Amino acid sequence: MLIPGRAIHLSIEWHNDHKLSILNVYAPNNPSAHPTFWKDLHQAWISNFLLKLDLLLGDFNITEDPINRTPAHLDNENVIEALRDLQHTLGLKDTWHHSNPTERLFTYMSNANSMSQLDRIYSQSTHEHSLSRWDHTHTSISTNHKMVLTPFIRKGRWTWPLGLMPVHDHNLTNKITKIGLELQRNLSALTEDRVTGNAQQLWEQFKTKISDEAKKKNSESSNHKNQPEDDHH
Repeated sequence: MLIPGRAIHLSIEWHNDHKLSILNVYAPNNPSAHPTFWKDLHQAWISNFLLKLDLLLGDFNITEDPINRTPAHLDNENVIEALRDLQHTLGLKDTWHHSNPTERLFTYMSNANSMSQLDRIYSQSTHEHSLSRWDHTHTSISTNHKMVLTPFIRKGRWTWPLGLMPVHDHNLTNKITKIGLELQRNLSALTEDRVTGNAQQLWEQFKTKISDEAKKKNSESSNHKNQPEDDHH
């Protein structure tokens, strides 16, 4: 917790020992409190020895551009500048807005029939191509805000390349079948001791083994295709 009730930092285990650093904020409703809030947040970030931030998200209670409000109007420039100073310091940008500069996405509807995009996700530029299929939707909690959504997709685990896998390779099929039968025997032999062995571990080992066999087969097939044909005279 960086600022109680206002800002919390999350560090999530990602893939390949990487961590995803996320800062979730709920900015003050009073615009005059914003400059102090963003400065305090920056100081709290430094005081906690936090370095790289991947995502800044939440309810910002301001918009940066008139297009993000209807009826359109510009928010207090001092407030906007305070938020942009923090963005610049942390190397963040409004990824959705940069990708869709002329589109509008409203997440808040007031009783006065006005709408605005108060809820946003800022990210590092390096994550721009990992964020796609943006959407906003109602949450399960009763609120007049909508939640902004986007899958965050990074380089993942190896998958069998479509079109390259020799599905009719009998040797590979036999090896996978043999590994599967071994899995069945091991599952049947499981005892109540789940520390030294359990179904989840066996299943993970099974997937690793068949993936290794598939990779090996693909490598052999690729090497064979790349070999020059013998000249016949």
